[in-house]
Amino acid sequence: QDKPTPEPAKPKKAPDFGPTISIPGISRPVGIYEPIYFQPGISNFTWAEFTKGGARITSGYRDPVSNRAVGGARNSRHMYGDAVDFWVEGMDVVNVFYKLKSYHPKGR
Repeated sequence: QDKPTPEPAKPKKAPDFGPTISIPGISRPVGIYEPIYFQPGISNFTWAEFTKGGARITSGYRDPVSNRAVGGARNSRHMYGDAVDFWVEGMDVVNVFYKLKSYHPKGR
């Protein structure tokens, strides 16, 4: 009895992560909707969230070279992907701090 010839496996299509941008310290373009993996398999953000939709590089993540260039702390949390610098238009930075502190009284 003749056995049917198995069909060759179709190559997997790479996921579409949208338009690409260049990120300092990463050697390839990244899609703005691509998850950011600072620890393998753990992602809470996409590059769109860290770059305002790819419009600018904010300070959510810094590679060590960029961290030194902006005067970041030697062991800045930005290099681990769990810190972000931001501002609220029309609000004093101290007022923003106190509003956020009520949500995170231990500073975490």
